[in-house]
Amino acid sequence: MWRSMSNVMKAVCLPLLAAAFAAFCMTSHAAAQDAAWRVSRASGEVSVTASGAQPVALTDNASLNPGDVIRTGQNGRVLLTRGTESMLISSNSVVGIAKDQSGMTTILERAGSILFDVEKKGVKHFQVETPYLAAVVKGTQFRVSVDRSDSSVEVLRGQVEVLDFRSGQYAQVFPQQTATVSSQGAAGLSLSGGGRLSPIEQGTPRNSLVPAMSEERTAALETGVRGPSIWTSSTDDDGIVRTWFGETGIKLVARIKGAFGNGDNEDSSYQLGLPVAAGLIVWLGAAIGRRRQKQKPEKKLLERRDR
Repeated sequence: MWRSMSNVMKAVCLPLLAAAFAAFCMTSHAAAQDAAWRVSRASGEVSVTASGAQPVALTDNASLNPGDVIRTGQNGRVLLTRGTESMLISSNSVVGIAKDQSGMTTILERAGSILFDVEKKGVKHFQVETPYLAAVVKGTQFRVSVDRSDSSVEVLRGQVEVLDFRSGQYAQVFPQQTATVSSQGAAGLSLSGGGRLSPIEQGTPRNSLVPAMSEERTAALETGVRGPSIWTSSTDDDGIVRTWFGETGIKLVARIKGAFGNGDNEDSSYQLGLPVAAGLIVWLGAAIGRRRQKQKPEKKLLERRDR
């Protein structure tokens, strides 16, 4: 009797457990998919660098992982979405995705400007760190900008807590108000805008997770001159494919009118890409080698003369 009841229990429970396990796996997979930032739209010069990898062009529908760094050029823009949340990254920006910890999402903004739209929750769950300030929210719409002179947070909707790392000062910022921290001079948080400004309170200074760029690198980013990097490529809205290569910031632009298009009056583009970059390396190496060979006889002649 007990054996028959046990068999019945197994026959009933095992399918239920299997179904529950499958539902759990599907829910976990869906949650993991929702937790990832995805590229809703990208245009202009936009690249992403994964940890320990080379930068590659960022394309629509691509999924981003913790540790990825997004860079936009002078004409680059990218819209990232995650569920109902979004961030619109403007040109000349450098942005990192940190790993979520204890339910807190952290975005590392080293340069540029980003418009955030964050889901409203009952607790603080989203923060943006720049080299000079941090913005922490429960859910709101706000813009964070970083340049050579300062970092600022402009609130469009809701409420944002802004912290100055150097002084430890913090304050609540409301719609149509801006909090600013200068990168030079005396430390401190300043508020401006319409309505009643909140009092600036004193907290504990701390270091930022984001290192500041040198003035030279920031200026180069803002003017579109490339610093140390490997090749990246992108297609502009006008159909021109641009390829950047190396520390020299060499820019290879290809446009052939009517050669591959659908008509004589159409502009078509093609990417020179890696073959040209590789050829450039070979050419530079050969030029250096020839120069060294040329210098050898001159060196021997000088040695003989000194004797």
